[in-house]
Amino acid sequence: MKRRLIWTCCLFLSWICISQNNPYSKIDELLQKYDKPNAPGLSIGIVQNDKLVYSKGIGFASLDYNIRNSDSTAHSLASIAKQFTSACIWTLVRDGKISLEDNIRKYLPEMPEHPQKIKIKHLLNHSSGLSNYHTLMDLKGFNYDLEYYDNTTVLELASKQKQLNHVPGAKTVYGNTSYTLLALIVERVSQKNLNAYAKEQLFDPLNMIHTQIRVENQSIIKNKAVGYQQKDNNYIQNPRIQNSYGAGSMASTITDMAKWLNVLNGTSLKIKGLTEFLTTCDNYKAEEKANYARGVMLDQYKGYRTISHSGYAWGGQSQLITLPEKQLGIIIMTNLEPINPTPLSYELLDLILPTDTSTSKVKKNSCFQSRSKTISALYRAIQRSQQRYENGNPSGK
Repeated sequence: MKRRLIWTCCLFLSWICISQNNPYSKIDELLQKYDKPNAPGLSIGIVQNDKLVYSKGIGFASLDYNIRNSDSTAHSLASIAKQFTSACIWTLVRDGKISLEDNIRKYLPEMPEHPQKIKIKHLLNHSSGLSNYHTLMDLKGFNYDLEYYDNTTVLELASKQKQLNHVPGAKTVYGNTSYTLLALIVERVSQKNLNAYAKEQLFDPLNMIHTQIRVENQSIIKNKAVGYQQKDNNYIQNPRIQNSYGAGSMASTITDMAKWLNVLNGTSLKIKGLTEFLTTCDNYKAEEKANYARGVMLDQYKGYRTISHSGYAWGGQSQLITLPEKQLGIIIMTNLEPINPTPLSYELLDLILPTDTSTSKVKKNSCFQSRSKTISALYRAIQRSQQRYENGNPSGK
C-alpha cells in the first residue's frame, strides 16, 4: 500500500512538472477570455517542426445555425491574401512569362504613361506611388452601402491618377491598389481567373483543398465563418456588395494555413524558391531599408527573424507570424471584428519561446529589422483604416 502511494505521488509530481514545462498547456488558459456564450470567436493553429501541434476553435462560426469554429472552419484572411497574389506573380516569373522589371503598362495598357515607370516589383512592395483606391473612392463620394465595385472599378480609378504620389521605388506606402492590379496582371497573362490559377499553381500542389479566392461575389465557400460586428449587446452581419480581390477576399482554414506556414518557414519541398522570393527586400534610394517585402512583413522578435502579415476586414481580423529558425508558426483568424489577433500572437510566442534571448539570431544588414511588440503599429494603423472596406461596408452601419 505504501509503495503504491509513493508511486502515485511520483506520477502526480511528474505530471505537474510536465505541465509547467509545456507551454501548450497554458494556451487554453490564455484563450479563455475569448470564449463567451453565444458569441463569434476565432480559430487558431500553431505549427512547429512541420506539424500542426495545436489547433482550436472558439465561439461560433454561425450564430444562425449554432455552428462552432474549428480548425476546419474557413475564415477570411483579409490582407494575408496579398502573399498568395505575390506567390502567383512568382510562378509567372519562374516560368519566364513576366519580369519584375516589366513596366505594368505592358499588361495594363489602360494605365497612363508616367515620367517614371511603374514596374511589377513596385506593386509587390507598395512603392508604386499609386493612391489607395479607397481614398480615391472617398473623394468621389462613393456610397459603400449601395454601390457595387470590383477589380475593373479599381483599374479605372488607378488609370485616372494623373500624377504619382512619389517616385516609384522611393518608399513604401501600404495600400490595396497595387495588389488588385497584380491580380489583374496574373489573370491577363495566365488567361485564368486568380482563384483558378492559384488553385493550379499553389493550392493543389500544397494540398490546400479548403482555400479559395472569392472572384465572384456570390461564390460559395464551404464551412465559411460569418463575420460579425458587435452593436450594443447584439451581433450584426455585413452586407457583401463588392467583388475586389487580390489584396483580400480570400478564405482558408487552420489546417490549410498550417501547410502555408511550412512554405514560409522554408521547409516545404513542394514549391521551391517561393520563400526566398516572398522575403526579398528591395533597397530604396533613401537610407532606410524596406521592412515590407513581397506580401509579407519582415522583422525580428526576441532575437529571431519573423515573417508576418495581419489583416483587418469588416467582421474579422487575421494574423500570421512565423519564426523560420525555430520552425514555429502561428495563424489566428477571427470572425468578430473587435478581436485583435496580433497582440495575441505575441502572447503565444512569449509562452513558447525560450526566455534566454542574449544571442541574436539575426544577421547584420538583414532585411529583418529589430523592433518591439509594436513593430507594425504604423502598418496596422494604415491597414485598419483601409481594410475596413474590404468586405463591403466601411461605416459599420
